[in-house]
Order: sequence, then C-alpha cells, then structure tokens
Amino acid sequence: MASDPMNSTSEEDSEEDSEEHKAGFVETNMAMFRRNPQLWKVLLLAGLQQAGCNLANTFVLSNMKAQYWGIHQSEYQSLAAIFINLVAVVCGGPYGRFGDAVDRRVAAGIFAFGTFLQGWTLQIFGFTESALWMSTLAQIIGSFGLSSNVMFALATDVTRFQDREVMAGAYFAATCALNLIVLCVPTLFILVLEVVPNNPNLMICVQTGLTFIWYLVLASVTGQKEKEADHDNEMWFVESGEAQEEATVDIKESTEAWVYPGSRALACLHLGAGVLLTASGEVLCSGTLEEAGLKDGDVLLLQQRQADLLQSLELDLQLSKDRGFSFQTPGRFTDLTVVAQGAYGVTCSARDESTDGRVAIKKVEGALEDLRHARQTLKELKLLRHLGHENILALQYVFLPGVKSTFKDLYIVSGLMDTDLASILRSSQLLRDQHCQYFSYQLLRGLKFMHSAGVVHLDLKPRNVLLNTNCDLRISGLTYAVLDVGETGEDCLPGEGYVGQRWYGAPEALCHCSGSVYGPPVDIWSVGAMVAEMFARRPLFPGKNAQHQLQLMLRVLGPWDASSFAWIKNPRAREFLESQSPGASRALGEAVGAASPSAMELLDVLLQFNPEHRATAEQALQMSYFGDLRCPEDEPSSAPLDLRDFEFLRRKIDSAALREEIFLEALRYHPELVQRYEREQALMGTVHDIQAYPLLEPGEEWPT
Repeated sequence: MASDPMNSTSEEDSEEDSEEHKAGFVETNMAMFRRNPQLWKVLLLAGLQQAGCNLANTFVLSNMKAQYWGIHQSEYQSLAAIFINLVAVVCGGPYGRFGDAVDRRVAAGIFAFGTFLQGWTLQIFGFTESALWMSTLAQIIGSFGLSSNVMFALATDVTRFQDREVMAGAYFAATCALNLIVLCVPTLFILVLEVVPNNPNLMICVQTGLTFIWYLVLASVTGQKEKEADHDNEMWFVESGEAQEEATVDIKESTEAWVYPGSRALACLHLGAGVLLTASGEVLCSGTLEEAGLKDGDVLLLQQRQADLLQSLELDLQLSKDRGFSFQTPGRFTDLTVVAQGAYGVTCSARDESTDGRVAIKKVEGALEDLRHARQTLKELKLLRHLGHENILALQYVFLPGVKSTFKDLYIVSGLMDTDLASILRSSQLLRDQHCQYFSYQLLRGLKFMHSAGVVHLDLKPRNVLLNTNCDLRISGLTYAVLDVGETGEDCLPGEGYVGQRWYGAPEALCHCSGSVYGPPVDIWSVGAMVAEMFARRPLFPGKNAQHQLQLMLRVLGPWDASSFAWIKNPRAREFLESQSPGASRALGEAVGAASPSAMELLDVLLQFNPEHRATAEQALQMSYFGDLRCPEDEPSSAPLDLRDFEFLRRKIDSAALREEIFLEALRYHPELVQRYEREQALMGTVHDIQAYPLLEPGEEWPT
C-alpha cells in the first residue's frame, strides 16, 4: 500500500524529535530543581527511607523468616500485609491522623524512625523468633509513614505551585531510582562479587548509617527559609497605605519560619483592607477582605481554596417541565410554557418576576456537542449584546446550569414577541399599506444600524422578523451573520458562506460570488423580497433550486443584455445566465400586484439584480414611500464593533477554549461575579488568552 507523502515522517525526523523531547524533558526537570532548591533533599529523603526499609527486609528479615517460620512464612507474611494495608486505609492520605497539629518535618522524622526500627529491633533483642515478631510489628508501625505520604506532602510544600505537576513524576521516579541504587550496591558485593558476607549485623550497620544521613538531610531542610522555597501561591492581605512597607517587612521576617497550611507563624499579621502580596512582598493587586472572602486572622493559601474558586454562575435553579421538555431556570422565571422547538433547542415563554414582564427563554441543548454551531451561537450572543437597537432583538439574560467544565445546555433570555412575519404572511390577517410601510421602515432602520457596525445578517427571512401586536419589529436569527474586518484583506470573518432561505437569497449569493459584492446588498435584496411578499401575499421568487430561482428573477426583473452579468466572477453561473432568453419587459409590478407608485419605487431600488446598483439601507430610508413616517434624527448609525471581542472567530480554538468563551459571555450578565472571577484567574495564573491560539489560514474553515 502506498504511503501518503503528506503524512509520512522520515527516520531522521523521528530521531530529531526524540532528541528534542529528551532535551526538553531534562531541561524541564533541571529548571524545576533550580526554582525549588529544597526539592532534591526531600527526594533524597524519600529514596533513602524506602531503601533502608528494603535493606533490612531483604537481607535480614527474609532469612530469619525462612529460618523461624519455615512453611508458615507465607501465612505470617500475609497477616503482616493485612495489618499494613489496614493502617494505610485508616491512617492514609497526606499527614495521616496528624493533621496540622504537627509540622510535617517532625511527622516525617517520627515515621522514618518507625521504618528504620525493623533492623534495630533485631540488634536490640537478638536474632530470635520473638525479635522477629517485634521487628514485624515495627514494620507495621513504620508503614504508617509510607501510607500517609508525608514525604510527598513535604515535597509539595517546598515546590512552587506551577511546578507541582512535574514534581509528582520526578518524586516517584527519583524515589525508585535511589531505592534501586542503594539495593544494587550490597547485591553487587554480596551476591555477584561475593567479596562481602551476607551478615545481618553488617546490613543493620548500613541501615544505621543511612538513618544518620537521613536525619542530617532532614535537619538541613529544617534550616531553609521560606523565601528560598519561593511559594508564589501563598498570599495574604495586609494593610494598605502607610502600613504597606511595615507589613511587607513583617511578612519577610515571618518567612524565616517554616510556613505550612494552617501555619501559626503568620497569625500575628494584622489583616485589613489593602493590597495582595506574595511571600516575597510583591504586590499583585489591590482589594478588600470582603472582596477576597476573608476575615481577620485568615491566612489564605490559594492552592487550598481551589474548591472555592468560581467555576459556575452560582445560581439557585429550579426544574420545570412542559410538554415533555425540562428547563433549569432561576426562581425569578415562572409560568414556563413551550412555544417553539427547533433543531438545536426549544423556546418557552415565562414571567420574569424581577420585572413582572414576559420573556422568551431559549434552551440550547447540547450547546457544545457541535463545535461549529457552538461558535455560531457564541457569535450571535456577542452580536446581540453589542447591537443595542430598537429593531434588533435584545438579550436580557444569559445563564448556564452546572459548572464551567461540564455544562451541557445554554439558556438565552430575550423579550417575548407575539409572532413573526412568516406566520402573518401565511395567515388571513389583512395587511394594509400602512402595515407594509411600518414593517419596511423598521427593517431598514435596523439594517442601517447593523450594517454601519460592520455586520451582515445573511439570513433575513420572514421567520427571523419578529413582531408584536402593536407592530413593533425586531430582527433576530444572527447565527450566520458575518463581520466586516476591512483591514485584514478579507471581506468577512470566517463563516459558513451564504445559508439563507433560497427564496429570499440575493443573486450574488445564489451564484456563489465572493469579494466586495458579497456584503450588505445581500440583506437589502432579502428586505425587497419580503416587502414584495407583503403586498403579493405570496413569495416573489419561490424557486425549486438555485437555477430555477435565478430564472424567476430574470423573468420578473428583465430585460437584460450580455453586459448585465459582467460583475459575476463565477464562469458557470455567468454562462447559465447569458444562455437565458431576455425578458420582454420588467414584470415586477405585475408580480407584486396592488402597490402604490412610491412602494414600487422602493422595490425597484431594493431588487436590483446587480448588487452594485442596489440601494443601501440609509438610501432606501430616504425614499418617498416612507413620507412623514421618517424621523432622520431617530435613525442612528453604529460605531464599528470592537473586533477584539470576536477574535475567537479567527482562531483555531478547541472545545475547552470555546467553553471558556461561552462562560465568560454568560458572566457578563452577572456583573457581581466578574471582578471575583478575573482576580482568581489572575492569582492562579490561568487567565484565558484567546490570542494564544493560532490564526486560521486564508480560506481555512473552522475545525470541527
């Protein structure tokens, strides 16, 4: 089978990658030891402790067990193993039962004494069966230290927060390596070279020497200063202003003592509103105790408060059900009734007790199951938040149940609209010219604001035009909208291409055109098609496919000549259009039916086949059709959007980044939590940076 040259990797490349990986692994560990100068001592302690235990058990106890227990050796050994595991279950975990009552170095010394006691018991009581039983009991006592992982807890204390993940692997690797080296030395001299006799007293002397070295190393760790350990993550509040300098000195002096969770060495610090400092006195940010969730006498060790970090919106949600659908909503929303269902979710109406108004709550089910749709949903949320206009749907609230890392559904709350234009057009509701005029005016007014912000809707259709009984209109459905990015050389940020309903699609969209012709004129055409349908009460261009759609357009909007299609860059589309028979005359008036001359003038500028000849929303608003309805002072334009808020559209982001972006967007509707979340992320060093993700290449689509 032939290999794919695009995906093949040479042996030389593999060897280079392997060497780079090894170098990176070594450099990472060496850098960790340089940042944590006490860590190597704790690793040495852990290795020597296990080695000393194994020396006695391997070269001394094993022989005595065989001599005195004989065939019962396995039974007695299994009983000892049962007790050892029982101790591990009852007293396991960092520190075991000692808790914060004893310094970990003291605990380590006590546990190590029990470990080394196995060999010493034989030396004291002689090599007898009773001494063997006492040595086994010492082994069980010594296992308390190993099962409580006090050495690993000690290694954690002397390691900076950001190095602890690497330290965990280094700890177990170094412990096993030291244990192996110490055991290999007597094995080499006794079993292989046979230059040293297998003497129990000699092994106990070796174990005693290891014990002496062990306690010397432990004593050197005891003498180290906390400032050398560089615990960047151990922080507390001190008084601000003039007291800051004095408090900083107190902190540095207090770090002369060993600092561990629950340390009493810092209890004398006076905590008040002020600045947040590290152990080295570096100022991180200003704040108050209330904002940090602290009180007088607290010492904040951030790594111990990870469970308290903000990982959700902290909402008290209630479960409601209607027509087989379930909703988890805050208690302020009552009387939930399902009103619509779509491919990606279900919408219900509800009463917002905080405003005593009716709202629509859209539940986006499985919001992150389809990453492409999740990006589109996030884009729509951001657009609707930025586009604050009377004729564009406004969001009131966004929330999600559960925690940031696992939430599945997303809830979007907006004002409740009574119906949409599609329902009106299918009904027997009489539409007078005043209705068509008012709806058209609001559509163009909303589009003027949207287009001036650099946003193109691309999916305008009657279903996305929401209406109230008082004829107020809101544009919705910005899922497929695109943003004009201008200076980047591209017309729009990456999107899905044109996806609007074909009957309301512009010619350039149906011809798969791109570039400067694929922009705001697409929306203007859609408005023209909907306005014409209001008068005719039937779709103007109900095409069965793209070609049939174009033929209907030519039939209604003719006549034309060969130069009419010069702007179309797609050769196949241009050839198809040029092959059609030119129409005798423009039949728009006949297709629309009873419409005033001023209404026909509006339709004429909206439904120009060539997008370059089509009116803009602002130009269309100046048509005589709107007469006294116009109020130029009340037709605002928007400043261009700050595209930094939409940076995720240009990046190759994964599910985790998208989940974070959605959580941050929902957090905007909970201002009381924003400052707390930003502070915690800054302190933890986990601030989300969307620019850390690579840019999409020109023409590249979003990853799925």
